[in-house]
Amino acid sequence: MNDKLDRLLTVVFVGATVAVAVVGIHREFFPRKQLGGPSAAYVKEWPAMFASGNVIGKPGAPVQIVEFMDMQCPFCKEFHESVSEMMETSPGRFAVSFIHFPMSGHRQAIAAARAVECAKAEGRLPQLVNVLFAKQDSLGQKGWASYASEAGIKDTTAIARCAENEKRVEQIDRDAALAKRMGVHGTPTLFINGWRFDGNVDRAELVRVIKDIQEGTPPYDKRS
Repeated sequence: MNDKLDRLLTVVFVGATVAVAVVGIHREFFPRKQLGGPSAAYVKEWPAMFASGNVIGKPGAPVQIVEFMDMQCPFCKEFHESVSEMMETSPGRFAVSFIHFPMSGHRQAIAAARAVECAKAEGRLPQLVNVLFAKQDSLGQKGWASYASEAGIKDTTAIARCAENEKRVEQIDRDAALAKRMGVHGTPTLFINGWRFDGNVDRAELVRVIKDIQEGTPPYDKRS
């Protein structure tokens, strides 16, 4: 990986690391165990998980990330901003597959997930995801149509109706079943080319993992 991307990875993840240190142990981001070398596990079925989600980026990218995410999770927002920067700096190198996992403590999370699914039908899913994360602090204070408008969606009323409709959404139900099957308890839970991380994101470790993956080197011993 080139020096420019290496420097970017170092910069974008330091913010998330500082935020975690300030907030302390958070139930969304520290569900049961802390991330770090030996605790990372390799999941063989990760390609099927990747294909089942909403993919942003080039599907065949060398670094493929599955993220169980909640639109109201502040750490999901920080991770999204970091990955977006990497995608912009190194186009074609990264792809993220979003798996909906709205947490029960976030009142707007399920509505946001429904809005995102409706935006997919309009071909504007990435744009709405960007807007909702950027405006995360105002979720519940503005109408859903306003977010849809900012995302360039023409039929903003349809998005608003989708968000407010409590009818079950197949994709969201499927994602919930997958989360249960994989033992996911918090957000974000990440699978980076099959390597699972579901604790405190240690910046140096995450940078190393991505570098190893880009260089074609397994970041950990798969037998562990």
